[in-house]
Amino acid sequence: MTELIADRNQWMALLRLEVPVIDEQHNHLLGLVCGFDPADPSDKARLLLMEILRYTREHFRMEEELMTEAGYPHLAGHRNLHDDLLKEAVRFAVRDLSSRLVRQEFHDFLRDWLTNHVLQADRALADFLRESRGSSHGAA
Repeated sequence: MTELIADRNQWMALLRLEVPVIDEQHNHLLGLVCGFDPADPSDKARLLLMEILRYTREHFRMEEELMTEAGYPHLAGHRNLHDDLLKEAVRFAVRDLSSRLVRQEFHDFLRDWLTNHVLQADRALADFLRESRGSSHGAA
């Protein structure tokens, strides 16, 4: 499915969770991922990888704060997913990004992570957040 999506707006429509703070951060992450060109052998790949790692940590922290505040029942499992994703991304940070194959593997990892994690784990979180806000604050 993801191979058919060529346009960033199509990506955002697919990944939109209707939780503004999460959607804004996912949009920023998507911009970083779209900026990562596996064909580019320059130092830009390493710098972008480091920025993706930095921003991802920030994003995960924010999501985990939201989960804690909302009493999300799957916080531990979601946090474990975040930890696993970061560990995998760090593995790329220590690899030789001068190899096009490694850059392509990293790009594919990012694409798969964004789609699978957002469409499954983050979608469940967003549904919970919307339902809990709706039940505690009346219909929005």
